[in-house]
Amino acid sequence: MGNLSGLLRSRAAVLVIAQLTAAAGGLFVNLLSTQGLAPDARGEMALFIQAAYVVQSLAMLGRDRSYLVGGPLASNASIPRSFLSSNRAALVLLMLAGMALLTLSHTADGRWYRLAALSLFFACTGIFGYALRTAYILGSRGAGRIYGLSTVSLQAVIVTSAAVLFTLGVNDITAWIALYPASGLVNVFATIFMIKASSPTHISSLPLRRSLAREGWRLLPLNVMTVFLQKADRLLLPLLATAAELGRYAFVSSIMELVVWPVSQWLDTQLRRWRDVSGSLSRRSVSRLLLRVLLAATAFASATGVLALLYITLVLPSDYAPARLLILPLGLYGVLKVLSRVFVAVQVARMRSAAATAIELSGLLASVALFFVLTPTHGAIGTALSMVAGGAASLGVASLLSLNFRQKKAG
Repeated sequence: MGNLSGLLRSRAAVLVIAQLTAAAGGLFVNLLSTQGLAPDARGEMALFIQAAYVVQSLAMLGRDRSYLVGGPLASNASIPRSFLSSNRAALVLLMLAGMALLTLSHTADGRWYRLAALSLFFACTGIFGYALRTAYILGSRGAGRIYGLSTVSLQAVIVTSAAVLFTLGVNDITAWIALYPASGLVNVFATIFMIKASSPTHISSLPLRRSLAREGWRLLPLNVMTVFLQKADRLLLPLLATAAELGRYAFVSSIMELVVWPVSQWLDTQLRRWRDVSGSLSRRSVSRLLLRVLLAATAFASATGVLALLYITLVLPSDYAPARLLILPLGLYGVLKVLSRVFVAVQVARMRSAAATAIELSGLLASVALFFVLTPTHGAIGTALSMVAGGAASLGVASLLSLNFRQKKAG
């Protein structure tokens, strides 16, 4: 059991470092695209990228989480093959839909069809990325080296390409969005290489694969709630306000999301250990974890907020000046979101998917309800305040469910 704990801890550290590398690359692209595009164009770009993340999450049918909780550990090199096989239908449908949209690119609305097609292709490459990540977390032989190299290579490709577009003064969002599926091909090639290098054995018995699929369906509502809670702001803002408001909002939120990403990656690596190691989810251990996460998230949110403020003030054109008002509420939302993610991970590890879904659903309902009240009259700042309310609702429900679980356990 000690070996399992140490193994997962080492993978958690590498995964967090990889996520920080990805975050640094994403931040660089965000800074350059914001300088190269007007707020309305930056808003359209954000809308299609977020739509791709939503489609990707829905397409995996919860298996991205069920494999982490119930997938077999240690030296099984066929994990990515099984993961992709379970998502084969989704990959085929996304590719066919993307190609169908490209055939309509010559019409009057061809630009929008091209952007939608690129979003679907990006969602496909994201599924390959999840296969590689899952293989690494679950201990697939050789996955560490491939995962590390693919992470660095992907960021190198997207950063270099963004720098070229910025240097050439390209202000066409089609070219900027194309960076994402193009760089995502690194994950596709890396995953295929790993599959080719592995033995053709199956990941597990058929009953276990079916069990993972069933658990995926149970976790699908949680995934839907999670992704919509994370993306609903950028999906609804252009509908309730303007694309320019979304452009300003997307710039600040992309920076403040750096508070959430590393902790989320680390939590995913802990699910199996928390489920298997007795005492790892005791009241005291969870309380200590929450305190550490709170302190780290607050410090990180403060640092990223200062970065965003300086960049808006000193570098960006005056069109982005109103975005300074978004820093404080979105930083607060990041801290609340990180804390609620801890509770969600704990509930998933306890195999209480309904409770985890309730945490995310409460935040989604609260924030979306306020979107329609605040965003039409207050624009991006209204959306930011709605997200804070949603984060507070999720955290409140999580605390109540955790207290109820303790009382039942004591009884």
